[in-house]
Order: sequence, then structure tokens, then C-alpha cells
Amino acid sequence: MSEPEKIEDIPDESAGKGKGIPNGGNAAKTKEDFDLAAIYVSDAQYNRNIYFDTSPEAVRLYLRYNHWLPQVLLYFFILLDLSLAVFEDPAVFPLPTWATMLVELLCLLVFTIRIVHYAKVIPREKFWKDPKNICIIVIIVLTLVDMIIYGALKATNYYGVRWSRVLRPLLLVNVTEGRQLRRAFRSIRNALPQIFYVFLLFMFSLLIFSLMALKLLGKRGLTTINGSPYFTNYLEIIFDLYVLVTTANSPDIMMPAYNEEVRQLVRAKRHKMVRAFAVLQDQREGREPVVNQANWNQLVRLVQPDVSNAHRELLWSVCKVAFVQLADLLNIEVITLKSRPHPLQSLCPSLYRSAPSRLLCKLVQHRAFVIVYDLIILVNAVFIGLDEKNPLIANSEWAFLALYLLEILLKLYVFEPRAFFSKHSFWNWFDTIIVISALIATIINSSVTSASIYTSRQILDIVFILRVLRLIRVVDSIK
Repeated sequence: MSEPEKIEDIPDESAGKGKGIPNGGNAAKTKEDFDLAAIYVSDAQYNRNIYFDTSPEAVRLYLRYNHWLPQVLLYFFILLDLSLAVFEDPAVFPLPTWATMLVELLCLLVFTIRIVHYAKVIPREKFWKDPKNICIIVIIVLTLVDMIIYGALKATNYYGVRWSRVLRPLLLVNVTEGRQLRRAFRSIRNALPQIFYVFLLFMFSLLIFSLMALKLLGKRGLTTINGSPYFTNYLEIIFDLYVLVTTANSPDIMMPAYNEEVRQLVRAKRHKMVRAFAVLQDQREGREPVVNQANWNQLVRLVQPDVSNAHRELLWSVCKVAFVQLADLLNIEVITLKSRPHPLQSLCPSLYRSAPSRLLCKLVQHRAFVIVYDLIILVNAVFIGLDEKNPLIANSEWAFLALYLLEILLKLYVFEPRAFFSKHSFWNWFDTIIVISALIATIINSSVTSASIYTSRQILDIVFILRVLRLIRVVDSIK
């Protein structure tokens, strides 16, 4: 139910000539060829390393196996299986034994169907050589045996313990979708030997310095702030120094294991992309095999159907000389912006294109404009912290509001409104909502005086404090 840990050798040049690949090198590509190539690219994109059968039936089953719906259902039933511990004896929220066992039986049925589906996808010898698949089968069998024994004991009023519950977390680790957990455990396992040597050196130095502290300070009659003897007991000295000593995470310890994991992932990804290229390649006499643009476009449509034509052309401009980069490029988010003329440019072209208007646009787009308004926000934050009973401080909010409204109006004058309020322009939405909320709150605060403890003025202060959060954008922009 999970991929083999060992990475296969990357195909040599013979793979590029179509050996072992269905229809490899032929000009006419079938739907099965595109499905197989799409699987290879998708596996490389999502770092899957499953050695599956390339027959048409196995390819169809593999596509269903990697569909999001069965994966979500698998996660749901694993979480449901793990959550049964809350309702089983000893329980936080007790349920009847038959209810929890019925739910667990349903979970085991789902796990069995999932692993049988996986066994249909990969070659049989590969399936039985993978210890994780055997582990899942053993867990299912042991759980069934435990359920039968526990049910028999309960039926005869004997005390029983569900010992198989400790095996449930292993399901989450050994399923195909738990590859990230396995990689984390492998990284820890690979780093443990070197960490152990460092730990021995640390403990040795701790023992030596504890002995030195005992000999130097033990007979001086010193006491702690609580009046207890200071450094007179060797074991207590070791514990005190162990708690108080701070250690650093040395890159020399962590990086070798991390680098090896990265190299394995890169080799696996390139291996998948080479196989995808071998499926879609066109053999031309006396020339290097290539993937033509038509086949490449159809492949991208299968792997990521929501890619726009412009985005696909951009990907092709890179991949036509580096096919193996396709999986990485598909993981990069590309934001497409449509260039539209400003409405004022269409309504009043002479006014909008005049010299004063162009000067105003340059000033608003300049970095100094942003810095000035960030300083205004800082000053506003100071005024919020001052005494609000002072009429000068209270009335200054109107001046700040006017400046904020002027900022938004100037930006709307310079930038096209639909681009200014696009779904990717979070800070523009944030500024506008905060300013309008502050304006409404200020008007209400000036016209209505609340008699409750939580006054409208306090609401206004909260709104202005939110405005100060714009400084996060300034911090984020510092390179």
C-alpha cells in the first residue's frame, strides 16, 4: 500500500529509444500513452515513487488509486480508527463495545479494499517485497484476531485489553499517502548515529565540568537564593548543569542526512520524467528523439487541466529544451494579470494624459509615497496611545482619516480599479476595509455617545490599531 523505499536506477539511453515503454518512439500516440505519460509527470510533480505496472488496465487502476476522493476517504477512516481510543474502555466518552467494534470493522474493510487496489496496480513480486505492505496486512490480521478474542472475553464477562490499539498509528505511517512521515523518520534515523556521538561528548563534558564544580565550589559554604547548599552533591550538580546548559543545532550533524534525502528525491523525480519522455518521444532517423509540441500540450492538459493557454506557452518556452523541469514548473504558482486601460483614460483621455496627471501618477508610484504613508501610520499609532480626552488628540483622527482616504483615492486614480481590487491584492482590500470601517466608526462615535462600558470609542481604537498592522507589510518588504 506504499511505494518501495529503494529508488530504481534511472533508465539509460535505451529507455530513450523506446525499449520497455509501450509505443515508445512511434509517431502515433494513443490515449493510453498520454495517460501513462501524465502519470509519470504527476508522480514526479507530487514526489510519488510507485513502481506500477504499465499495462492499460493497471494504468486505469492507478489513476483511480491516486484520485483525491479515495485518498480523502482513507485519511478519514484512519482518523476515525485512531479516534476510537476516546470511546473505548477506558473511555473519555464511553460507547457500547459493539458500536466501537462495528466502526473498527468498517475501517478495516476500507483498509483491506485499499491495499487490494494497490496490489492490482503494482507487480506482485514488488508488492510482497515491500515490508510496509506486509506490515499493513499483519496489522489488519492481528486487529481482527484481537477483536475476536476481546469480543469473546466480553461475552463471557471476563476482563480483556485491546492490545492491538497500539498498532493503529502504524497504518498512518505505512500507507502510500504517509510518505512524508516516513521521510521524516528516515531523516531522524540517518541523523541519530552522528547525534549520538555528539551526545556522548556532551555528557562527557558535563560530567567533567560537574566534577570540577564540585571540587572548586563544594567546600566554600556557598548557598543558593533559597538557602540550600550550592554544588555540594555530584548528581545534583549534573542535573543543574544539564538543565541550565544550552546547546546549538549544529549544521554539521543535520545537513548530511538532509542532503542525502534531497539527492534521493531529485533522482526519483528525474527518473519519472525520463520515463514520461520515453513514452511520448518521436524517433527521427539520424536525430535525437524529441516530444513535439502537440503531444506536450495534450500532456499538460491531462496533468493540470486548469492551465491557461498563456501559461502553457510559457511552460513550453522552458520545457522545449528541458523536459525534466516540467514537474517543478507545474508546482510554481503563476499569476496572470490582464492589462486594461484606466476608465478615466477612456472617458477623459486628454485630462488623464496631461502633464500634471502623469506627474501625479509618477509620485504615487514612487517608493517615497509608500514611505510617507508608513510614517503617517506610525504617527497615528502614537496618537492612539496618547490621552484621548485631549481635544487635539481626539480631533486628529479626522485628519488621519482624510489622509487615508486620500491615499486610496490617489491609488484608484493611478491604478486600474479591477486590478487594484483583484483577488491577489490582499493589502489593498485590507486598507480599504479598515479605512471605511474607521470612517463609519468615527461618524458614529461623534454623533452617538454610548453609556455602556464598552464604548464606541474603544471600538474605534481597535479599528485604528488594525490600521497599524499595515506596518507588517513594511517589515515584509525589507530585503
